[in-house]
Amino acid sequence: MRDINRVAYQVNEQPKPVLAVNVLPIGNHGFAKDFEKLFSFIGLPYHNQQTSSWVRTISDHDGVYTLPQQKVKGQMPDLTGMGLRDALFIMDEFGIETRIKGVGKVVWQSVQTGTYDPRITKSIDLLLE
Repeated sequence: MRDINRVAYQVNEQPKPVLAVNVLPIGNHGFAKDFEKLFSFIGLPYHNQQTSSWVRTISDHDGVYTLPQQKVKGQMPDLTGMGLRDALFIMDEFGIETRIKGVGKVVWQSVQTGTYDPRITKSIDLLLE
């Protein structure tokens, strides 16, 4: 029995190989200059190809890229993935009262993306996680 224990210990004593995993942030929405400052601070390759001030990010093996986050007058923007500060700023531009529940990023909004009637919509609920 001792021999079995010794062999089992020796097998388990060897260090296990660690796979290199590079996890890049994806699906974030917000102000382009904030992303630029953040990614340069942490040394992450950042490629801002857009002139839009509001962007969403995508990532691949080369780094993080931006896509414009369009704000179309008369349409509710997609707030999911945004931080609270950015979502509140955009809703303030629309003149919509915002009710918040939770902390973190927006995961749900009560007014459907792409729909908006300024005569009817006076407030929006945001759920954050």
